[in-house]
Amino acid sequence: MPKRVLRGDGFSIELEQHRGYLRAYVFDGTDSEAVSIAYHRLLGEECARLDVDRLLIVEDLADAAPIENVEAVVRAAVEAGFGRIRTAFVEMQGGHGVNAQSELTSFMHEITVMVFVNEQQARNWLLYGDESDKDSA
Repeated sequence: MPKRVLRGDGFSIELEQHRGYLRAYVFDGTDSEAVSIAYHRLLGEECARLDVDRLLIVEDLADAAPIENVEAVVRAAVEAGFGRIRTAFVEMQGGHGVNAQSELTSFMHEITVMVFVNEQQARNWLLYGDESDKDSA
């Protein structure tokens, strides 16, 4: 699949399908609760449409949604079908504290997600897992 760009209200997503996963580069905007919810909904729709169960999100948005908004964003991700999608999340512009809280909240909602600062590490985890994944198998 060639790269495709989706436009949302306050953001853009460049989609690129790779062997075994979908890469979503989220850019061209400022992070907020509304933007995060909107792009998770769009990505949930795309994953369902393409029958993808592994997703690499590279978020390159200005700022970070406030930590108070984590629960609403995670609820929207659950509604968008992220419970069936293994997700690696790379934050390009900071906000790692918020994303660490998102990771914990997602786990409590039975969403498999890990937050990374490096895309290669995220891709490795997404495709191959880690030692803790092997213990639970």
